[in-house]
Amino acid sequence: MELWKRNLYIIWISQFFAIGGISLVLPFLPLFIRELGIASTAEERIWSGWAFAGPFLLSFISTPIWGSLGDKYGRKLMTVRAIFGLGISQILVGLSQTPFQLVLFRMIQGVVSGFIPAALSLVASNTPKEKSGYALGVLQTSTAAGSIMGPMIGATLSAFFGFRIIFFINAAICIVIGFFIIYGFKEITTNDDNGKNYTIFDNLSFIKQRKHLFLAVIIIFLAQMSIMTNQPIFTLYIETMISDPKYLATISGIIFSITGVANVISGPIWGKRNDKYGSSKNLSIALFIGSFSILLHAFVNNPHYVGFLRILLGISIGGILPSLYTLMSNETPIERRGGILGISSSFTTLGNMIGPLTGGYIASYFGFQMVFFFGASILLICGSIVLKGFIDK
Repeated sequence: MELWKRNLYIIWISQFFAIGGISLVLPFLPLFIRELGIASTAEERIWSGWAFAGPFLLSFISTPIWGSLGDKYGRKLMTVRAIFGLGISQILVGLSQTPFQLVLFRMIQGVVSGFIPAALSLVASNTPKEKSGYALGVLQTSTAAGSIMGPMIGATLSAFFGFRIIFFINAAICIVIGFFIIYGFKEITTNDDNGKNYTIFDNLSFIKQRKHLFLAVIIIFLAQMSIMTNQPIFTLYIETMISDPKYLATISGIIFSITGVANVISGPIWGKRNDKYGSSKNLSIALFIGSFSILLHAFVNNPHYVGFLRILLGISIGGILPSLYTLMSNETPIERRGGILGISSSFTTLGNMIGPLTGGYIASYFGFQMVFFFGASILLICGSIVLKGFIDK
């Protein structure tokens, strides 16, 4: 087997378990906040927004720093550092006694972790350029597959053992993954590195000077913000549709997982289309599908219908970020790739941060429907920008 493929599979497995571990907590995180002493519905929605946004608050700053250090000292080293950092932070989160502590420890998670952008940079830098679309599409399926298993397992375990134990299980998973990468992944050396170390400001200037990279970064932020607006209120939204709250975490976990199934199936297809036809056409289609699916969330009141819409959303997500990352990877010299993808991941993080906060406040003051209207509008704007040819790769 070619070394780049072997490395891809190793990172796929690692990212699958990492995302699966992180996703263990997603269905019940708002319920865990309630367990920490929040009784008011409005406060619950706001604290849920902060809890989901917590890991991304400082990660926006730290991610490009880690990316530049990866270019200088080794991307494998940064990937291992990230997964161990995630494990340590999960122990802290599991020890939370108040909503404030929960948000604080999740902020620390954002600073010391950053596994997904580190793994993305590692795969992009160890894959031939003509195979990058395929590789990044396949890597996206590990995120989706982990998102399938995590919520279902987390919801089941929480029903038997409570919420807190899940964080410690996640920490143990991360430690095992770290050693798996240390002993399994072999970095490919190339002659493309010119020996120069680029600062964050060098890479920001590089992006600013190139239209395709600049607009791709903006769309990464807007698209991710849109997708994340409904995350902190999703379980609470499902709660309005069911009569027995006993099964709320389980039902939410299953619906979360449906999105991942569609993502797993569609990711490699989008990746191959990116290699064959270019990224912009696929990107516009994926954005419009996403906008349509999020909009329809505002008009349904049955979990079965929500499940169908989550399939459409999963198909959309399978095409958005891989298309954008493929475009940026192909536009970037290999010696800058860690830093540039670190910045793009930082803007993904910014979207991950602003989205839940925005969704939490919109839901608190205007209700769930307005959250979906807002998210759909942002994706529609992004799709229109791409369709008009501002990104014409």
